[in-house]
Order: sequence, then structure tokens, then C-alpha cells
Amino acid sequence: MSQRFIHLISLLIFFTLVNASLTAEAKPDYCSEEGKSLRYRGLTVRGENDSFANTDRNYSHGITVTVETHALKNPEDECFPWPVRWHARMFNALTPDSLLGSDKQNEKSVVMKFGQAIYTPKNYWDANIIPDDRPYAGLLSAGLSLHRRYQVNSQIEAMEAKEITLGIIGPWSMAKEFQQLAHGLFGDVQFDGWEHQLRNEPAFQVSYDKKYRDYAGNTRVQSGFAADWIRSYGLRLGNIETSANVALEGRIGFDIPNDFGSFTIRPGTDSRPPDISSNRSDYPHAKFGYHFFTIVDLKYVAYNFSVDGNLFHHSHRVTRQPWVVLGAIGLSLPTIINYYGYNLAIMQVYQTSEFKEQNAHHAYQMLALSIDL
Repeated sequence: MSQRFIHLISLLIFFTLVNASLTAEAKPDYCSEEGKSLRYRGLTVRGENDSFANTDRNYSHGITVTVETHALKNPEDECFPWPVRWHARMFNALTPDSLLGSDKQNEKSVVMKFGQAIYTPKNYWDANIIPDDRPYAGLLSAGLSLHRRYQVNSQIEAMEAKEITLGIIGPWSMAKEFQQLAHGLFGDVQFDGWEHQLRNEPAFQVSYDKKYRDYAGNTRVQSGFAADWIRSYGLRLGNIETSANVALEGRIGFDIPNDFGSFTIRPGTDSRPPDISSNRSDYPHAKFGYHFFTIVDLKYVAYNFSVDGNLFHHSHRVTRQPWVVLGAIGLSLPTIINYYGYNLAIMQVYQTSEFKEQNAHHAYQMLALSIDL
């Protein structure tokens, strides 16, 4: 039996057990009331790749599938699956205004995320360890976050996201298998040094992100021509990444969504806020909008597994650059048809070097599709 098949069967068993644990518990009758328990709102699929920049190195590929719930107005502890209860209680002990905190009048939601990231050196033909280039690395992860949207004052509103990310670094991430399959399908070159990828070890990260923007009322979109600014900061702690960042996003266009903007893939980051209303009749029957956006993100990195290597094993590593700047431009096409929302976003990302031996910036593209079910 091939190693690839064993990995696939193991993942299927794992997700089957997780699904069973989420649905097996009996719930009190009052959990059927709106706003007390989880009701799925929609999903987002994001893909990032550097192929359109004519490169296949550094951060080579990333993909996430994110599932969001409707807003919770009066959340009840007994109405949630045990992972959500555990997550809420932990953050409630650390910070106020969590999912089960005393401030229940604000809009809150639960977000679940599954993703994979692949990192490779520049020289695909070299089967040996390349001392002055980043190691082969892969990450397979799952994240659970609590989002809260609230008014700071009459002019400013905010959204905070508190996330726990768990995963696996190394061969069990199936980065090698996914890249070889994708390159085989599209006729691309195969990388020869995967036997030197980082070793298997558990991945863990706790993150906190907060965003601010001008208050735009309780409408689903900012009707007509509009422009806005979104300010944010974040903190991540763990052996995936330990870092702090500040960012600014500007948007301009027609019928801009009343949300908190766009973002690149990384564990612990999500900008989709709780929905303003779960009643479909409150939404427009049809809306076709567009807006352009630009993002500048300054990050200080104290640890990054893809350049620092394994935390619990000796491994190949390079010299991390502590300061990383990310810039992005993009186009977003939000649409509402028959009271259901869709959004297609395209982004071009430029990033300064993450390690001293890199000697150049890196560029990649993102494509994201969101659906409000």
C-alpha cells in the first residue's frame, strides 16, 4: 500500500471522527431558536499561487476552505459542539467579550477553516539540500475562530477574530503529493528535493486580529459610489508563525460590501464579519458591484516554520528576515442574485524577502470565491 494512499485514508478517518463529534451530542429544545446555536451561512474558497509570476519557489501554493455561520445574537453554551464550547471558554477566560461573554448583544459568529500551504526552494532540479535557499516545507491545518462585530462609537465599528489553528508540518501535510499531482496534470516540472523536507511535527497557533472602519449602518452594501479605509493589527503565537503586524486597506468602487475587506491566506486571519441580518428578505433582490482595493501590511516575525525549520527537530533552515512588508492590489466583484450573495476577488501580491539569502521580493496571485448560502 502506497504512502500516499495511507495518508489519504488517515485524513478521511480523521475528518469522519471530527464530523461525528460535532453532530453526535443531544441539544436542549431551546437551541432551535434563532441566534442561540450554529446555522451555516456560507463558504469561501481561496487559492494562491506564484505561477502567473513565472516563478515556482518560496511560497509556492496555498489553498483554504472557510465555512462561516450566521450571526449569534443570544448564544448559549449548551447549544454548541464541544470544540466550539472549549474554544469559547478558553478565550472567555483570557479576554472579555468572547462568544459566551457578558456582552451578548453584539453580532458574533463562528468560522472554521481548512488549508494547505507549500514552500519550495528555487532550484527544482537539485536533489540535495540547498544551504542558501529555504527548505521544502508543507503545512496542513484546521482553524476555529470566533468573530465579533460591534460599534466602537457612532462613527467607528470594529471586528475582532480570535483563532486557534492546529495542524501538521512535514510529510503528513501531503505537500509533496499535492504538488506532484498538480504539476503532473498541468505538465510542469517536478521538484527533486522533497526527501529533504521538514520532518513531521504538530503545528499550533493562537491568533488575535482586530480591524476598524467607518460605520456604514446596517445595510448589506454601501449603495452607489463609495470609498473607505480599513485599519488593522494582529498578533500570532505558535510554531507556525509568531509575529505581529499592522495593515491598511483602501477600497473604492460601486456598491462596496459592508464588510472588513480582503486579505491573503495565513492561519489566524479572516476578514468576513458576522452578517448584519440572517433574514434574506432584508437583502436586495439583485446587486452587481465592483471595487478596487490596495493593501499595505508591515509585519515583525519572531518565528516562521518555513524559514526557521522544525521547532522540535534539527532541520535545514535559513536566516530569517524579521521585518516583512506585503503590498497588494486587487479587484472584487460582489454580486447579489435572488437574495443570495456571491463574491469573486482577484489579488496580485508583492512581498519583501523573508530570509536574508532570498535577495529578492516574491510575487504571487490570489483568487477567492465566496458564497452566502
